Amino acid sequence: FHEVTDRDLGNEALHSMPIGQPIPGWNHIFIAEDNDYRLILTGAHIADGYVGIDDPAFFDIMVGHRRMPAFDTGDYFKFIGPATVFSHRRDGMVKVKGNRVDLEGVADACASIGLVQPIVLFDGRDLTLFYERSPAELDRRKLVERLQRLLPAYSIPTRIIPVDSMPRTSNGKIDRQSLARLAKHA
Repeated sequence: FHEVTDRDLGNEALHSMPIGQPIPGWNHIFIAEDNDYRLILTGAHIADGYVGIDDPAFFDIMVGHRRMPAFDTGDYFKFIGPATVFSHRRDGMVKVKGNRVDLEGVADACASIGLVQPIVLFDGRDLTLFYERSPAELDRRKLVERLQRLLPAYSIPTRIIPVDSMPRTSNGKIDRQSLARLAKHA
């Protein structure tokens, strides 16, 4: 919980609002990694995991002499003064209009309808889909219709940009920074 104040709104060092303190009955542990801190939640209310899925994000941790259930959120944070501020996620999970969206899941859905080399980026507000043009390319309306059958509305990219080929870094990986710059000008 964090109550947003005028001080927060006027603080240019904050790139997002502080996350606040855990709700009663929960606790958190920050584990230092590089320049950020990974958030682990602990408490009696942590689940044992997802039904039917072995997920290493759920585990037990020793707190003093007590074993407590814990959950690795996959979220990383920075400390800016007294504020704890979200930095990034370990995986491709983002929040779009208050909903969790897995960028790789959206890209997989795009690949399943025949798009070549789909890459989905999030700029903090909108999802942008890039894919390589192909002879069997769908028009935008048909592409969106097919995605609507596979994905919730909030996870359908608002910008769809076909490219002749994906930009690559010097070591051959897809250059996501170049794609992000292209999305800003689209």
